[in-house]
Amino acid sequence: MRAALLTDFWGMDAASLQSFSSLELAWDTRLAGFHHYHELWRTHGFMRMFREWSAVEGVYPRLLGFEDGERRLTNLLQLAELIHGQERHCAGLNNLVTWFSEAMTRPPVRDDPSLLRLESDEDRVQIVTVHGSKGLQYPVVFLPFSWSGGLQVAGSEHCIFHDTSQGNAATVDFGSADFEQHLAQACREELAENLRLFYVALTRARCRCYLAWGAVNDAATSALAWLLHRSLDVAQDDLITALQARFRAITDPEIRDTLERLAEKSEGAIQVIEPSIERNGPTTSDAVFKRPMAAREVSRKIDQTWRLTSFSALSTGHTTELPDYDHAQQRVLYDGERTDVFTFPRGARAGTCLHQVFEELDFANPNEERRNAVIERVLKTHGYEARWQDVVAQLVDRVIHVPLDPQGTLRLADIQRSQRVDELEFYYPFAAHNPQALKSATQASAEDTHIKTAIEQIELGATAGFMHGFIDLVFEAAGRYYLVDYKSNFLGSNYDDYRPDLLKEVMEREHYVLQYLIYTVALHRYLKHRIPDYHYEKHFGGVYYLFLRGMNPALGHRCGVYYDRPSQALIGPLERLLGSAT
Repeated sequence: MRAALLTDFWGMDAASLQSFSSLELAWDTRLAGFHHYHELWRTHGFMRMFREWSAVEGVYPRLLGFEDGERRLTNLLQLAELIHGQERHCAGLNNLVTWFSEAMTRPPVRDDPSLLRLESDEDRVQIVTVHGSKGLQYPVVFLPFSWSGGLQVAGSEHCIFHDTSQGNAATVDFGSADFEQHLAQACREELAENLRLFYVALTRARCRCYLAWGAVNDAATSALAWLLHRSLDVAQDDLITALQARFRAITDPEIRDTLERLAEKSEGAIQVIEPSIERNGPTTSDAVFKRPMAAREVSRKIDQTWRLTSFSALSTGHTTELPDYDHAQQRVLYDGERTDVFTFPRGARAGTCLHQVFEELDFANPNEERRNAVIERVLKTHGYEARWQDVVAQLVDRVIHVPLDPQGTLRLADIQRSQRVDELEFYYPFAAHNPQALKSATQASAEDTHIKTAIEQIELGATAGFMHGFIDLVFEAAGRYYLVDYKSNFLGSNYDDYRPDLLKEVMEREHYVLQYLIYTVALHRYLKHRIPDYHYEKHFGGVYYLFLRGMNPALGHRCGVYYDRPSQALIGPLERLLGSAT
């Protein structure tokens, strides 16, 4: 504590510390304060403690009292941000302090957040709008677009102006008989506003102001054209037209003469400089092409194996991955005479709709009114008639109440919002591999012949880069983590069409086995970084593919539910085979 009190944060020197130490009551009070900050950090995090400590102890004013106070305060705030950012990766106060000590001993290299920040923006070039500069001043100001004067209201089908016949009331004209007259008034008001803004821009400089002027597009109706080149004997109603006509008739030498006369009257305050144009070679207009232009031919081989890949890319050849909403369905149809889960429309749109319903619903909330409101809104969003609302509500109720395990203890209806993550998007490094090596690893490690057969049937291409995908649902139950993929595939109009043996055939045919192996590796890697002392056998619960149309609580997990838990003997080698992208 004595070492801390001697720092500039508290501002004590050796003499004051010695005197303070002899005051037992004051010392005990100070010691209690340190204990309070420690407890605040432990219970509420570093940033809560830092804010209270800096405010109570008056740290900011004390640091700013030094000659290099801004530098010191900037460093302190930057360190606080770094510690706060690292806190989420370090479990506990002691680990965070250890990280900070190691960072001081071995500072990170090429780490942008750790780079020394400027203590002030005063020396930086600042790009600001004229409106944003009001009330501010700068040593030097550049106005590169002082010639810009296009009136936005001109050519508009409506205009806003102040009607002098109505006490200057703000008025909108959408095309009355007097529209042309009102439009001219709106143009004059816009020019007046541009003049006010130009005055603001011109007076922001303390030492010097640079601006460009000349016969440029739209310059005829600019504020500077009105100040320098307007005719003084023109009627107010014809001001804009007369200004445009006069400016277009002026030559470049006449513009130069006007500026020179103004500079002469300024007694040295204004200087006119002709911009110098240096040509380092022939310009586009001077260039003479002696042969037809043609694109260069590629002579080297371009490696296209390194890419952002996905289950879709590996199994169907698609190059991008979107949330999987049963894109493989060929037809979109339903039986017009029946309205049940088997006749609910099929196809990608229907799959997207049902996925969104499950994503938005709170499974554990039995409020039917809330559930029906979500279903009604989602159906309407995806263009389905209200007559399907009861069908989807019944489907949802059946799905979340189906026991997913043989014991009948695992149901989605028992999963709280805090226990689930919907549409978990992932990226992970995916090393270059021989497709045959992936198949060989599966054949050697998989204990289930179903997995071996499914992977052997897939034609895989060589690829590397990053694996990307979306997991419909990840949930936790009794300390184990499960991944879920919803499938709205239509397999038949009876529950018998959704038996486990038939689902296995679908899983192989649609390459879903490869999909859930990829998802399992992704979730396995994710959990390793999020759970202390993570073990696959202990924490990973398995994979559920829920074929929504075929699920019924009365039939339990034996209908519409595909479950697998790939062994660690398979996932371990798969993860090592995929490795890290290089």
